[in-house]
Parts: sequence; structure tokens; C-alpha cells
Amino acid sequence: DGLYGAAIPLCGNGYRTSLGAENNKFGCKSYTYTKEASSENIPLMVLGFDDNPYRLFSNIYEVAFKNMNIKTNLLKNKVYPEVFEYIGWCTWNATNMGRDLNESYLINSVKTFTDKGFPLGWILIDDGWFIHDRGRLNSFLPDTVKFPNGFKPLIKELNSNYGLKYFGIWHAYNGYWNGINPNSNIGQKYKNELFSWKQHERIETESPYATYYFIKPTSHLLNTFYDDWHKYFKEQGFNFVKVDNQLVSERMSVDNYPIWFLSEKMHKALYRSVFKHFNGAIINCMDMTSDAYYNFYKSAIGRTVEDYFPERDGGFGYNLERGGAAAHVLMALYNALYFSQFVYPDFDMFESYNTYANFHACARAISGGPIYITDIPGKQKFNILWPLIDHEGKILRVDKPAMLTEDCLFQLQDPKPLKAFSFIEENGILAVFNAADA
Repeated sequence: DGLYGAAIPLCGNGYRTSLGAENNKFGCKSYTYTKEASSENIPLMVLGFDDNPYRLFSNIYEVAFKNMNIKTNLLKNKVYPEVFEYIGWCTWNATNMGRDLNESYLINSVKTFTDKGFPLGWILIDDGWFIHDRGRLNSFLPDTVKFPNGFKPLIKELNSNYGLKYFGIWHAYNGYWNGINPNSNIGQKYKNELFSWKQHERIETESPYATYYFIKPTSHLLNTFYDDWHKYFKEQGFNFVKVDNQLVSERMSVDNYPIWFLSEKMHKALYRSVFKHFNGAIINCMDMTSDAYYNFYKSAIGRTVEDYFPERDGGFGYNLERGGAAAHVLMALYNALYFSQFVYPDFDMFESYNTYANFHACARAISGGPIYITDIPGKQKFNILWPLIDHEGKILRVDKPAMLTEDCLFQLQDPKPLKAFSFIEENGILAVFNAADA
């Protein structure tokens, strides 16, 4: 009849619902991952119809969030953090995934921006800054070999001598990838409040299962854990955090706690601390399970895409993990159709010297969310970066997140024609041509 239809899953009462197909039938399934949940009043889904797809998405989330009693999670109720109005630099790929990360590397890296007169607004110290034992958190403090003076003198120098405004630091939602080391000082502090779960030593591999630990969602010390860590970060001079691994609730909850209960408790404790110490400035990451993103509370930034991967074999096409620019941007935009109802989409970092850096830059420019790069120092292409900002390093951010146009909502992309596209950049203007039509 010409109407659009949309369905979204609901969560609550201990359950997480997902939508999908089984035996050629579309439907929904609700899980708790434990027997400790009521079988009454299970939230399933909201189904809606409209001749305007954008109004439909807006209305369907309004209804869903009202029924889940999480109306604060709607984008219209959120404030965009000031720090993310500026362009940033993330250490992840630039430091060989944290392996080369250290104090002198950071200073020298920032210098490669300031020496060129580029007004970098913030840096994010990503994974690789602390000591751990088999992916288990040992301490709130940094690795003394990499950061012998701690963070405070480093941040003071970067601010005073190089003009950086803001500083961020990465940590995992559950301490580190495999929780807390029960034999560490932190583990001993919380030893009477820990619970265990099992997962592969390396996720998505056939490695052996191991037992890991984190603080019980029922413990009053859950709030203390985040509060103590964030208080330390703030005292060192940090202004925001990037929190990763938020989907781990689905592994932690198995045979322990109903998944919605566990995720809700952990996220509430996390955001309580983030708003207390950083005025809500957080990048949510690895967050694309409904038990995570429905618990974003008032936090305003959320990743809508898999990690950015540096290009391999040309960097275009649809192989995401080989750096396919088309695959990355396509995923980010389609997911933003949903995520933009409750966060400003984060399209993740990129490299300004990528073959398709202009393509990546254009996507970030219209995303409505933060813009940050992970360039190896000295390799920056400033002609790619300058058009994104003003003279103070403020990004030229759009009023609302980018939306797919109506003709693209159900379009299946054929990777072959995309090879015919060419990009021409002149004086900061990007033109896109389809060679077949030229």
C-alpha cells in the first residue's frame, strides 16, 4: 500500500530481544541467559507504519523508549559534549595498536601537528597504557615503563607547551577485556564482591575457555569501582573517557544474572561516574547490542560502525577488515539511521593519508558526531584535515546527523560498479564521478 514498515526489539524485565529469521519466518526472540528471570511481561518489539520513513523511525523510538521507561536516552534530551566540537587524534593505529605507546611518543606526535600550525583540539590515549595479566586489569595506574612520570606532568606539558585543550583516555567497560585480575591489588580490594564467567581466552577464536571476574551488579562497590578510577583520571587532567567492550554483558550474564539486569546496573554505575567527573563526556564503543545502546542514559556519543581498519590491497570495495572504505562508510551510515535517534553517531577514527581519505573525511563531516584521526606522526595530510575545521580546531559540525536518502533505504549495493568511481580533489573541493556515466 506504499507505506513503510519498521520493527525494533525491546528490552526489560531481565530480557534482551533480538529480531531475525528462522525457517524462512521473521520473528523475535527474548533471552535472559539465566533462569533467574520472570516469564511474565516479556518486552518483545514495537512495530510501526508510515508513509514517511524518517517520521516512522522517530515515532517508533519514542514509543519504544516510553514503554521501556528510558526516555532520557532520546537524542533530543541530550547535550553534545564541548570537547567533541574539536578535532582530535587517537593513538590506536598510530602506535601500532598500543605497542609503541609511551610518554615521549605522545609528545613527539603532538609536535608534528603544532609544528605545522595545526590546532589539534584533543588526544585520546587508547589501549596499551597499563599493565595487565592475560587481559585482566591489575591497576588503575599506567605502565611505569611507558609513563614513568604518570599522566599529570605529561598532560601539563601538552597543554602548556603545545596548546592542547582536552585529553581523553580509554578503558574497558569491565575493567579490561577479561575483567579484573582477582590476585591483583584491585582484585583483593573487591575480592568479596566478585562474580565469575567463562569465555574464550581470545574472543572469536577456538582458544581454551577460562574463568574471569568482575564486580557483582548487586554490589555497592560497583559504583565505587568506576568512581575511584574516574576520579584518578580527572586528577591527572583527563576530560573524557572512551569506554570499550560494552557488549561483554552477553557473556558475563550467562548462568549468572538476567542480561538486561546486569547491563542496566553496570551502565548506570558507569554513567553515574562519567557525569560526575566528566560532565557526560564519553565515547561509547563496541556498543551495538540492544542491552548496551538502550542503556546509554544521557550520554550523547556512540559508535555506529566496526573499527576503522588501515587500508590493505587498495583500500576500496567491501572488505571491511582489509580497509574497505566503502564498507566502513556504508555500515556507519545505515546504522546511523537507527543510532541517530539516541546518539550523535561516531564513525570512528581514520587516517588522512588513506587513499580514500577524502571519502572518509566527507563522511565524518556530515556525521554530526566527533571527528578524529589516527595518523602516524609525520604522515598527516593537512590538506585533508583543514577543510574540516576552523582556525581554532573546531569542527564544522552539522546540526543533525546525516540521513540516507529515501532512494537508498533498501538499495542492495553491487561492489563491481563502484570500481568505476573516481575522485578528483582540487582546492579542498571533492568531486565524485562515475566513469560509466562520464
